[in-house]
Amino acid sequence: MKYSIILCCAMLLGAATARGGTMDKQTEKRLQRLFEKDTVTILVTDSGLGGLSVAADVELRARLSGTFRHVHLLFCNALAAKNHGYNSMSTREEKIRVLSSALTGFVKWYHPDVILIACNTLSVLY
Repeated sequence: MKYSIILCCAMLLGAATARGGTMDKQTEKRLQRLFEKDTVTILVTDSGLGGLSVAADVELRARLSGTFRHVHLLFCNALAAKNHGYNSMSTREEKIRVLSSALTGFVKWYHPDVILIACNTLSVLY
């Protein structure tokens, strides 16, 4: 899967360096451009509803931090269908295909600056 979007939450940027890791130059440039914006769109996704609590936390932190003047926060469920969850899919390839399709749609429809995958299952697949 290849997307030109930042797969981290703006409030968690210090995580890579806090663990002794480093960011590549491309990611650093993307983050710099992100923080130069007045308005950002953050899309939170999950394969269930647990990501709603993550979205609520992002909303609170964004509001209190004042980093951006306007934050458009979206929650999008990446579930294939109401009764067809990732755990019921028979192959890893199918799961990856469905997630890729969901992310492609999210980018096409909502043009997010940031996508936060708030789901262990989806994070592993990504």
